[in-house]
Amino acid sequence: MKLFNKQTIALLICVIAINVLCVTSVSYAYFTAKINGNESAEPMAVTAGKMKIIYTDSSEVSLNSAIPGDSVTKQFKVQSTGNLATSYNIKLNIAGNTFGENDLKVTLKKKTGTGDFSPVIEGKVLPTSSGYILKNQELAVDGLDTYELTISFNNEEGNQQATDDTGNIIEKTMTLNVAVDSEHDVELVPGY
Repeated sequence: MKLFNKQTIALLICVIAINVLCVTSVSYAYFTAKINGNESAEPMAVTAGKMKIIYTDSSEVSLNSAIPGDSVTKQFKVQSTGNLATSYNIKLNIAGNTFGENDLKVTLKKKTGTGDFSPVIEGKVLPTSSGYILKNQELAVDGLDTYELTISFNNEEGNQQATDDTGNIIEKTMTLNVAVDSEHDVELVPGY
């Protein structure tokens, strides 16, 4: 029985030694880079353009119990925080929408150098699904772009109130989140 314990202990030590050797080799290979043919190369620093989005309160935009002509406005800023110019895209992530397909319109304005807001998108139908509404906007080092997003409930002639089978008015609601990212290969929502 004692011989069996020595063999088991020896086998266990071999397995542990092999595992330590494998982990050490893989770690060394992973964290070591070699440039063939350029032994005199200098160390290289890689930097990236960074940005952040600043909301006046939160990223959420909601329009609840609206009547025709109501609207909601959200201001947000996109700021460069890195040491390189970058580009960004603006996306609307729709969490819920019980309005009709053409009931809501989107207007997006950008602050100009004079301090006024100029339309970038004006009166487009709110998409029925999440998607990008603006892409590849350039942002300089230390740049700051300020936007104003407005979602409006169309005020058209006729009854725009939906009712259920018992005649009760169905309250319409819409909730979305504004997001900004820097992916370059994105699809715009149709119509934008």
